[in-house]
Amino acid sequence: MHMFDRTCRTHGIEHRLTKPNHPWTNGQVERMNRTIRAATVKRYHYDSQDQLTDFLAAILAAA
Repeated sequence: MHMFDRTCRTHGIEHRLTKPNHPWTNGQVERMNRTIRAATVKRYHYDSQDQLTDFLAAILAAA
């Protein structure tokens, strides 16, 4: 098993693969990334990478 898959399983994350030549699925991922970016990096100032990492961890834990 690949390390990424093991990490996903450890954290209870379902790793899904998309079918080739189906761009709408990639669009869903890009929209989620934009939503996360708008809720974090563009809204708050972080003094360090660790602060951003901790904040993201808290958001993911709350989801």
